[in-house]
Amino acid sequence: MRKLYPLLLAALLYAGTLRAQATDSLRYQLDQVFAHLDKSQVPTRLLDAYAHPLAPLAPFNGTLQDSLLLNPDLFRALYATAYTACIYGPNPLPALPALNAQVTAAEAAAGPATRPVLLQLIDYASIRADARSQNLLRLQDQQLYDVPGRRLSPYAIRTLFAAAPAHTYFPSVNVTLVFPDALFTRYQLEQPGQELIQSLEVDFGDGQGYVPAGFDQPIGTTYASAGAKQVKVRYTYQYVPAYT
Repeated sequence: MRKLYPLLLAALLYAGTLRAQATDSLRYQLDQVFAHLDKSQVPTRLLDAYAHPLAPLAPFNGTLQDSLLLNPDLFRALYATAYTACIYGPNPLPALPALNAQVTAAEAAAGPATRPVLLQLIDYASIRADARSQNLLRLQDQQLYDVPGRRLSPYAIRTLFAAAPAHTYFPSVNVTLVFPDALFTRYQLEQPGQELIQSLEVDFGDGQGYVPAGFDQPIGTTYASAGAKQVKVRYTYQYVPAYT
């Protein structure tokens, strides 16, 4: 299936509230809520209801919305939320310090006039809204239980997509971005026997519309005036049968 993931990217914050890091007491409470579930049935090992809610994941599903404006801080809050959603086994996502080290390396390689752009495309699970009404999960004493013999999974797979520059300030109207492959955190369900076909485009908001971009290849524009600009990033991918 072909999917398009465009998103606004600007030097503005998303108009929502970022909550502070959840305390250990919240993690204890969540561990109690999910203690009796067979966690191996959670697709991708990431469950949004188990995460420390630093930023809401659901709005960032790849659908272009004018209200969703990203900056580096919000990007990291989304990433940290997804990271803390790991409910069992080794965490499939790199720790945030490792991501920050990659950003530092990318900035050094890009030079002072170019801004590296971070991308994340992460599949995670969410409990279906009808999980209890469809008898897929049972709630007892504020704890969730699996229902033996259920006909459907109580989990739906969602996708988080976000893009943000490492820094949002440019010293002039000449703007150059680069999309390092090393700064693209991609975590999705395996597609055995499938080959990934992908493309990347960017709209600088300069009247030229979307133009093709490539990973690790600088791309830029010159604006007619200074001021805040909205830049859109569109990532398209599909899986096709791999032939040998």
